[in-house]
Amino acid sequence: MKTASTSLLRSGYGRLALLSIAIMLFAGVGCDALGCGGGDVPGSAAERVEDMASNLPQDTPFTLVVGDLKGMRNSLQTARDTLGDSVPMADLVQEQAKNELGIDLFDAESWKKSGIDADSGMMLAAVGQHPVLVTYVADQQKFEKAFADQLKKSMGIEGMVKNEKSGDQQVKVLGKDDQTVTWAYEGKLVAAVFPKSADLEEVSSSLEFKDTKELAAKLVGLEDAKALASVDAYKKFNKALATDQSMALFVNTGEALDDKRVEELKKTQDPIGKATISWIDENVDSLGFSMHVEGNKLKVRSWAGLPDKVVKRATEIMTPPTQAPIENFATVNTMAGLRTSVDMPKLWAFYKESLPEDQRKQMMAQLERSAKQANLDFEKDVINKMTGNLGVIFYGFDPAMLEQAGGDVARAAMMGPTKALAFLVPVQFKDKASLEKIVKTVLDQGGGAITRTKVSDGIEKLAFKNVAQPYGKVYLQDNLLVYATDAFNDDAVVKYIQGKRDEKNLKAADKLDLGKEFATNDKYNGLYLNFVRAQKQLGDSLAQSQPQVVEFLNKMEEAALTSEVGETGAYLDLTIDLTPQAKKADKAKKE
Repeated sequence: MKTASTSLLRSGYGRLALLSIAIMLFAGVGCDALGCGGGDVPGSAAERVEDMASNLPQDTPFTLVVGDLKGMRNSLQTARDTLGDSVPMADLVQEQAKNELGIDLFDAESWKKSGIDADSGMMLAAVGQHPVLVTYVADQQKFEKAFADQLKKSMGIEGMVKNEKSGDQQVKVLGKDDQTVTWAYEGKLVAAVFPKSADLEEVSSSLEFKDTKELAAKLVGLEDAKALASVDAYKKFNKALATDQSMALFVNTGEALDDKRVEELKKTQDPIGKATISWIDENVDSLGFSMHVEGNKLKVRSWAGLPDKVVKRATEIMTPPTQAPIENFATVNTMAGLRTSVDMPKLWAFYKESLPEDQRKQMMAQLERSAKQANLDFEKDVINKMTGNLGVIFYGFDPAMLEQAGGDVARAAMMGPTKALAFLVPVQFKDKASLEKIVKTVLDQGGGAITRTKVSDGIEKLAFKNVAQPYGKVYLQDNLLVYATDAFNDDAVVKYIQGKRDEKNLKAADKLDLGKEFATNDKYNGLYLNFVRAQKQLGDSLAQSQPQVVEFLNKMEEAALTSEVGETGAYLDLTIDLTPQAKKADKAKKE
């Protein structure tokens, strides 16, 4: 039998919490809820997550939310069957679930045997250092037997389930002293309270209770006004993530980051770090993390809840004054791309405001000195003249350099970055006159070391002359500046600028959905990776040195890491398109 000093992290619930986090890290969750059957179990994921949150205290700092168990199973199975042994955690998670919960995550029948409604949801939280599980049962007798048997097996709890009362509420009790698990029902909803753990001191709600019986009774009898579901931060999270994702993690920063903890964090930071922490403390009221699998698309989403005024300003900053001239550059030869679409003057103003006062003054003084020396004001003549649309498009490695390096991509890059790496950097200015002023200043400062030549109608080139180490070159067309590495000749760059390349544009690609989003001239902030292109150019080289990497990459088509501002806050999304034809692992048991 396990002792009372057993840590939460070694207890059944601790493993349950770790298991839930592992599930999120491994595969993600789906949102194709088809409703829950029977009795008073809410019929949609949105209704379930609100209902379950009505049984947790309003100061709950952390909550793991599973609104759709069926969607979770389907998504886990999809990810496992597609990624297979490239993600060893799949088998580990499934095995741990069987050992600790007595449930096969992939099998609806296994959930049904546990007595839990297989198509409902669940929430995990901590109250008064006690782990709490809230879910729905389809069969109370079946649930109590399976639950008790599993607690005895995984936690070493002994004895029989007893019926007791706390006030007018009937509760179920298993175990004794500090090894007691207590649960109570409200219709088909059950709230289970596990043994106390010191590990949860900093992540627990402060709801007062004299024992676990009273706690279980209080949870199923909470007044709406005192429940988590009534908290504005949770409502925003619910709207942003929980209602259309099967699994998500909610963090109430107002509860998780108290004044003492904020000051402790600041002690280890430099001035910019301290300013960042202060800004987060003042503006971010909640955080959310979720995962989602739909078809061959896996999406990991992070969200920060922000006040309306901050959302308004962030939206203004992330809205450029004009469209981006990116489409011509984003062809199917794009291996990776980085784009920003912002209002540059507004972003610059926000950046200055975010700096500590002494650093801001120091920076502005340095810029003022530089402006006098170069006869060019960085803020007035550069920042304020940029539209905020710029990109870095990486097409791969120069074939000759790669061959010279024996197929070693790292060695090829070290031999000569501007020759081996083929990338273009288009930067858009507000008008031709603004760009021309910058160019003239650079030429004047260059003292004749930079040449300016015409390479095509309306396109000029700036390049250093008589240099041992190439630096690349710059091309000019109207209000567009394009930096190019020496992996390109003039004709290649001109064709990119004019949109006359032989290969397809990403927007016309048959299967590269994320590439189509990247290639749009509309606003886009993020990173794009094209694994199809990477496999085509680097597959043979990597197959010799990193076969496991190639095997894993062959299972993916493309990926994107993007940011955007929504109605309730800011999002950071990682999306991966899995290869539909990827070899499948041994299938999990189907429902």
